[in-house]
Amino acid sequence: MSALVAMWMMWLAALAPPPPAVGDAGEVVMVEGRGPVALGAIDCVTITRSATLTRLCHDPDRSLAYAEVVGRFRPFCDVDRSLLDAWLAAPSMGRFLADRIEPAHRCT
Repeated sequence: MSALVAMWMMWLAALAPPPPAVGDAGEVVMVEGRGPVALGAIDCVTITRSATLTRLCHDPDRSLAYAEVVGRFRPFCDVDRSLLDAWLAAPSMGRFLADRIEPAHRCT
C-alpha cells in the first residue's frame, strides 16, 4: 500500500507548477513565444469586467505588455503608458485588443 501512496504523491508533484528560481521576485508565468517571465518587478492589474482578458501587466522600461487572454499570457511590444491607459479605459477591452493591440503590437 505504501508504494501506491508514494506513486500517487509523485504524480501529484509532477502536476504542480515549478517554484520560481532562487532570486526571482514574485510570480513566474509562461508567455507565448517567450517562455517563463517573472512578474515580480512588473505592474499587473486584475481585470474583472472582460470575458476575454483576466490580467494585464505592463513593463514601462521595455514598453512591453503581457495580457492574460483566455488563460494564456501573450506579449505585446511598443505599448507605452498612454496606449495602456486607453486599453484600460476602453468600453470593451476585448474589442480594443482585437482592433488596436493585436494588429499593431504583437511581438515578433
